[in-house]
Amino acid sequence: MAQNVTVTAVNDAIAQGDRTVAIKHIETSSDANYNKIFFPTINVDIADNDQVINGTNKRDTLTGSSGSDFITGLQGGDTLTGGAGSDQFIYTSLRDAGDTITDFQAGTDKIVLTQLFQNLSLGSLNYETARLQGYLSFGTTGSDTTIFIAPNGLSTAANSTSLITVQDVDQATLANANNFLF
Repeated sequence: MAQNVTVTAVNDAIAQGDRTVAIKHIETSSDANYNKIFFPTINVDIADNDQVINGTNKRDTLTGSSGSDFITGLQGGDTLTGGAGSDQFIYTSLRDAGDTITDFQAGTDKIVLTQLFQNLSLGSLNYETARLQGYLSFGTTGSDTTIFIAPNGLSTAANSTSLITVQDVDQATLANANNFLF
C-alpha cells in the first residue's frame, strides 16, 4: 500500500524558533481488509529560519547564526563556525580542502560529503563503505581531528587530501556515521 506524506514549511519574516509538530493519521477505506490498519509515527523536523552561507574561492571566515545553517566554504582554506543549531558543513569538491571547523557539535551538526563523492564518481558509497574501502579516513593532531579523502580508495598520506580539520573533537567522537551525510 503506497503512502505519500507531504510536509511543507513556509519561511516567514518572524523568528519563532524550531518547533515540534504532531501529524495525526486518519485511516479510511471502503475495503474491510484495510480497516484498522496501523500507521507508524512520522517524524518531521522543521527548523525555523535556516541560513544558507556560501564562501568564495578565496580564504573566508564564515559564521553561522543561532539557527540551523547550511555552510559551504568552497575553495580556499576557510574557517567555518556554525554557531548554535543543527548545522551542515557542505563539501562539493577536493578543491574545498584546507578548511577548519571551529565548533562542530558531534551528533547534532553534519559534514555533508554527498556532492563531493558524486563528483568523484563515488556517489553510491555510504559512511561504512567509504571507511572500509579507504576513501574516508581520520587523523589526530592534539585535540583536533583531520578528515582525509582518498579518491582512489588508497588512504595513505601520499594518496589522500586533507579536507577538513575539526577543532576540539577527538577522532573517536568524530569518526561516527551520525556525523556525516553521504
